Amino acid sequence: MHKVFISGSMKIKNLDENILGRINNIVDSDYQVIVGDADGVDSSIQKYLRKKQTKKVIVYCSGERPRNNIGHWLIEKIHTNIKPGTRAFFTAKDIQMSKDCDYGFMVWGTKSIGTLSNAIELLKRKKYL
Repeated sequence: MHKVFISGSMKIKNLDENILGRINNIVDSDYQVIVGDADGVDSSIQKYLRKKQTKKVIVYCSGERPRNNIGHWLIEKIHTNIKPGTRAFFTAKDIQMSKDCDYGFMVWGTKSIGTLSNAIELLKRKKYL
């Protein structure tokens, strides 16, 4: 089964129709969605997937508990020795998602360093964006 890593800026709270259309295509193609647990795009995607009653979702988190798991989906806990709460701590889950996925879908508002880093990580691994 193909896995799609969906990610984006914590500052983006609303998903426009183009983004929702792409998410619909992913779900309609019966792909597994892997998404982070952050506020912003991650939580907005989770809300939309819950509304669509999507089952094939895994929420990745750094540490023991996700910040958001709106649909009560499976959780992939990424353990790291990096200090909790730091950017590097949360980046550990993003790196793992880039390893675990087949494709990436980044919702980028041109300013998020984290989203840009995720796209670069995917390209380094020769994953499709």
